[in-house]
Amino acid sequence: MTTLSPSPAKTDLHETLRLRRLQKARQRAESIRERDTSRLTREFFRGYLDDDRDDDDDPETRWKSLPRRVIRLATYLEEAFCEEEEERARGMGARGEAEGEGESGSGKEAASERRQPPPPPQPQPQPQPPRNDDGHDNIDRQKKRNKESLSIRISKSNNHESRRVALGAAIFAAAPPCFLNDFRLLFEALLGARQRQWETLREDSIEKDGDENDNDSHGDAMASDSTNNNDANHETLANIAMQQQSQETESCDQDDELLQNESQFYTALAILQWLQPATSTTSTSTSISLHTPFHQALKTLTLRTIHSLISTRYDAPGPLRQTLEWTSSVLSPWVYHLLGHDAFHSHSWPWRLERFSSHCFLRIRRTELFDILAEYPDSLPAIRELTEALDRSAEGAEGGAARTAGYRSLAQEWKKALTSRVLHPGAQTHQIIDVYVTAIKVLREMDPNSGELLQVVTRPVREYLRGRKDTVRCIVTSLTDEENGGDLYEELKRQDAKPLEEAQLDEED
Repeated sequence: MTTLSPSPAKTDLHETLRLRRLQKARQRAESIRERDTSRLTREFFRGYLDDDRDDDDDPETRWKSLPRRVIRLATYLEEAFCEEEEERARGMGARGEAEGEGESGSGKEAASERRQPPPPPQPQPQPQPPRNDDGHDNIDRQKKRNKESLSIRISKSNNHESRRVALGAAIFAAAPPCFLNDFRLLFEALLGARQRQWETLREDSIEKDGDENDNDSHGDAMASDSTNNNDANHETLANIAMQQQSQETESCDQDDELLQNESQFYTALAILQWLQPATSTTSTSTSISLHTPFHQALKTLTLRTIHSLISTRYDAPGPLRQTLEWTSSVLSPWVYHLLGHDAFHSHSWPWRLERFSSHCFLRIRRTELFDILAEYPDSLPAIRELTEALDRSAEGAEGGAARTAGYRSLAQEWKKALTSRVLHPGAQTHQIIDVYVTAIKVLREMDPNSGELLQVVTRPVREYLRGRKDTVRCIVTSLTDEENGGDLYEELKRQDAKPLEEAQLDEED
């Protein structure tokens, strides 16, 4: 049985077509590589890509070069726009001069045209039949349309906007995986530098107030006491102070270097519009955005800062006030300069940032609920601030629904804290009873009107105590034993304690 092999002529034709397509693909790739957007993209990522990295660009600190790269890119875009405006102005001026000259000579031309005889009529061209040379004309037109659709076409109506979109699309398409994460690190560093400046000013203000309150006798006493210290202590304290001062100086120098081009960097981002919110009319640039690293940095730094301001501080009022002060003094100005005046106010960022700070405050306090309960009544200021933060986080269009949802979520956190820390076989019954009594006081302080929070949180504790055999004995001991009575005995001794028949008890009590 014999097989038919393709003829040599047909094989040569296929090979010729393949080589022709390959040559066109190479030409196409070379033309794309020589575009302005491609060259700017390669220049922008010089130091990021592995095959073109300089020794000076450390991967751990390469985010420090992002402001310089962004500023250079925005400068090119603005210079190109200015050149286009100048060319357009020169073209309009030349066209105006030509029209003026044409109007001055129109009278002479009209007179000469009137003296000349009319031209003889020209024969009308015959319509040509449509060519159908095996569809070659249609194929050429289709190839031309396909060629145009492969590139980003610059609109004549808005050349600047089209160039900006094309440049942003090229950069984000060629961006390495670490690109957005580097922007997140940059945003965190910028906000952190502003925060450290705020802390320095705040500490200097506190020290200045303290120095003004010190009197001369206190200073003399400190001086006399310091003379009694030995030389070794003096040397140790001096070394520690020098190390701290050196670290603070180095940190301040780094912050000053980082904030030196901050305004220019934010202006460049505004020119490139990489932080503009995406809308239905700008669907082309939905992927050209730094919103994700911006929000990640905002969330991370806010949580970290508020945690350092309020953590384990229960016995004095002020953590919530300091949180709101930091929001208005550091966070809001940073977002304002980054996004611009219009975007900051049109999208209600002042209200959003205050509400977000209240959410972060609640998130940190929810991890400390049992510690707040254990420190009661010293933790009464923290309990009141927790209620205030809950009300602040519920302000807005949602109204009472958001406040109800916040209390419901807080109730679940209380139940988790009590279940994990108290309701287990290792806890003694009298300890559970003391925690139960304290929880009632705390929850009544937080929700004095409805009592729903109290009912939801304490129900698991009541059910657990019913299952213990020594619960009744421990309650009787707590009510009668003056030395080991605990909270129940103290409540019974209170002068404003109500008699049993006047107390409001539910059916479970």
